[in-house]
This record gives sequence, structure tokens and C-alpha cells, in this order.
Amino acid sequence: MTRQLEQEMQGYSKRYNRACQQLNKTTMKEVILRNWNFMRFVRLGLGLAILLQSVFAKDWATGILGFMFAAMAVFNLGCCGTAGCYTPTKKTVDNTKEISYEEVV
Repeated sequence: MTRQLEQEMQGYSKRYNRACQQLNKTTMKEVILRNWNFMRFVRLGLGLAILLQSVFAKDWATGILGFMFAAMAVFNLGCCGTAGCYTPTKKTVDNTKEISYEEVV
């Protein structure tokens, strides 16, 4: 009984790992290929320009900075991760009441 259970668990584990790998491939492909906007193109251009300048200047420290900018553009990352610090706006109903004031003498 234990041997049979062990084999079933290995089968589930293999299927789970294959499913996770497929999910990760799909997700990463979507992140790289979709939602390109103006700022992603600017970061990519800036990163590539810095990388080229670092190659011509033979400066590896600047190359790291260029690689960082290019990677941020390709993977759609920013300071706060994907979606760049987006905070949803709250839709509130205007429940204000008319306030009456008395003059105190």
C-alpha cells in the first residue's frame, strides 16, 4: 500500500512540475511581449544606449547600469514591480450632509 501511494505521489509531483513550468513559460512570454508603452520603449532605448556606450568606453560598471535599464524594459519592471506603483482609486458615493452653523455671540 505504501509503495503504491508513493508511486501515485511521484506521478502527481511530475504532472504538477510540468504544469508549473508551462504556466511560467506562458506568463513570462506574455510579460515580455505584451503591454508595451512609451516608457518601456524609452527605458529600452536608454538601456541599449548605455550598454553601447559602455562597450565603446570599455567600462563594465556602466554596462551593469545599461543592462539594468534594458532588463527593466524587457520584463516590465520598475521600482514597484510590474504595473509600476498603481493604486486603484476608490469609488465613493457622495454622502455629505448640509451642515448648518449657528452664530454664537
